[in-house]
Parts: sequence; C-alpha cells; structure tokens
Amino acid sequence: MRSLFTLFLVGFLLIPPSAEAGAPAFGTYRSNDIGGSMLTGRFSESFVGGGPGQVGNTIHAQSYDTINLGTQWRVECPSIGASPTEVSNTVDGTGTGEIVYNTAYTGGTFWLARNGPWGDNTVDYIGTVTSFVNVATYQFVGGTLVSIVSNVTLNGTFDDHPGIMEFVISNSATIGSTDTQSFPAGFPEFRDDACVSGPTEGAWGTVPSITMLIQEAVDGDTSSFSALKARF
Repeated sequence: MRSLFTLFLVGFLLIPPSAEAGAPAFGTYRSNDIGGSMLTGRFSESFVGGGPGQVGNTIHAQSYDTINLGTQWRVECPSIGASPTEVSNTVDGTGTGEIVYNTAYTGGTFWLARNGPWGDNTVDYIGTVTSFVNVATYQFVGGTLVSIVSNVTLNGTFDDHPGIMEFVISNSATIGSTDTQSFPAGFPEFRDDACVSGPTEGAWGTVPSITMLIQEAVDGDTSSFSALKARF
C-alpha cells in the first residue's frame, strides 16, 4: 500500500504576495499540528491495479476539520504510473526490518479554498499536479507487516494564476485496508485512474505534518524548497 502525502518545508520563508488580484499569496504554509493554520487531512488510495503498489492505483486526499472533508484543500487522482522502485531492504532472516519503496504517480489536480490562509476570499485556486512522489517505509516484525509510513512531495502549477506550488507531507500513515476490513465513513471516496468513483478496494490513512510553498514561477528555475531553504 502506498500512503499519501507529505508537505515538506523547513523553517520560515515569506515571499511578498503576488500582485494579481485574486492570486494566491506567495509564502510558506504549515498544518495546524506543526504550528500553522492549514488543516491536516485524510486520504484513500484505490487498488485499481488489483492490489497495493500496482499501476493505476489512485490517490484521493482532502483536508479534514474533524467533521467535514475537503473544506480547505483537495488533491485528486494522481495515479501510479510505473511499478515502485525498492530503495532499501533491511528485513532479516526472522522477517524483521524495513523495506523502503519510491513510487512516482502521474496526473491529478489540486484545489485550494479561497478562504484559506493563502487566499483573499475572491476565488478558489485550481491547479494541475506536475509531479507526485511517495517514499513509503514498510515495517515488518516476524514476517508481519505492522506499519506503513510515507513522505510525499507534490508539485503543481495553478491553472489561472502565476506561481507554482510544492506540497510536502511527512509521516503519513496508512491505517486500514479492504484486505482486512470494510472501508469506513469519513475518508475520501475511492477513485479510479480516470478520477471516477466506483472502485471498492483500497487503503486509507492520515495526512499530517504538511508544509506548502507557493512561489513565483521563473522560466528555467527548477529549484524546489530544498534549494530555496539554502538561501535563507
């Protein structure tokens, strides 16, 4: 199973807001569990490909305010584009250890509410996901899978405004799967790789520790937050 996402930014970085009326304000935003005003969230991942880690499996993530989903942000339908790559494997002869996988997803869209900390209450912000990478650590004890924890980095561009977005999620946990239980209420619905509801198999979990950077798009500038933080 692949967990969803992690916004990853370190420190404080405040860039002057964009001048265009209605455009999202440039800056760094963090989730409320790490001192910011963004909501944390929940995710589902459908097993369109027939099981965990299969091509076509699709992510659906939304903010969660303990009552309602999707009131502040949404990430819809990045899907696995190629088989995951095994990065490391420390599982020993007793079946205890960790396996780390790197999985690249393709496609997808994002939505940010107009009344979020980045907005001026005039328009919602819609964009296209340009990359989505999930690094998931599978922990085994005695041959039994006991946890899946993921760090996710998502990049995107806004459809109607200048600027680019980097959204990093840390320590996203997969907490359930239809392999062993029924899909519970209170999580985003399963979607297929065409972003249509209908799949019935998959996994779900939490989206904590988010850091999001919105910055000016500069031609030829491929710097991510990792490069930007070196400047400050």
